[in-house]
Amino acid sequence: FIMNPAMVARYAPAYAKGMPNGTLGDQGAGIVLGMTAGGSTALMDKISAWRFINPPKAWSDAIVVNAKGERFVDETVYGATLGEHIGDHQGGIGWLIYDAALRKQAFKQARDPMLVPFQRDVTLLNLAFNAVKAPTLDALADKIGLDRATIAATVAAYNRAARGEVEDAFGKERSDMQPIERGPFYAMDISVESKFLPLPVITFGGLRVEEESGLVLDKAGKPIPGLYAAGRTAVGIASQTYVSGLSYADCFFSGRRVARHVARANR
Repeated sequence: FIMNPAMVARYAPAYAKGMPNGTLGDQGAGIVLGMTAGGSTALMDKISAWRFINPPKAWSDAIVVNAKGERFVDETVYGATLGEHIGDHQGGIGWLIYDAALRKQAFKQARDPMLVPFQRDVTLLNLAFNAVKAPTLDALADKIGLDRATIAATVAAYNRAARGEVEDAFGKERSDMQPIERGPFYAMDISVESKFLPLPVITFGGLRVEEESGLVLDKAGKPIPGLYAAGRTAVGIASQTYVSGLSYADCFFSGRRVARHVARANR
């Protein structure tokens, strides 16, 4: 139901300002139809948010911090995982912090002929227009509202890990880390509401179904005869976490499950 703003605002308000990722038909009609027939729903607030920051690799070699200036994840994680951390656990706020050396690398990597146009163009757009710049970390913290001491401690700890002096607190490989120490320093808004780096979001909640048949369950947890749900109309394989292609897999599986049950019932 990601293309239905009213449903998103009601069930998943934390992501209402994200960029809907779907088709015009994703209005939630199947879910509402099932509800009017007595069906119950689950995980309606569950959203998959895709925050990819690589390419360019220079960005994932840098750090992502929350509104306090603390790191909360290995920056090389899959984009849906990073998006989930930002939206579900950090109040929708995320900043990518990098320095002059990483910025220079990002520009160079953006011109890699292996990149597809949208990767190149999005990188250049954000390097140009989504970059808060300051000569020092303290000045950068003041500009974007971070605590000076917190961001200083965060960067210092990261730099020690990047130089191999300690293990990274989030298990990030040293080959994917670079010290952030050469001013000027930059902050890129990667929050849910980022204007220049929209956050694609899709919904994963839906009608509760009986696992063996795909029959929709009522509020008491009992199957409703003749009423089935499949794909993203139903709670399914993709509803807790997502990787690319999982919705296709779930559609094939859940549709076949319904067909088999109907065939057995008719036989």
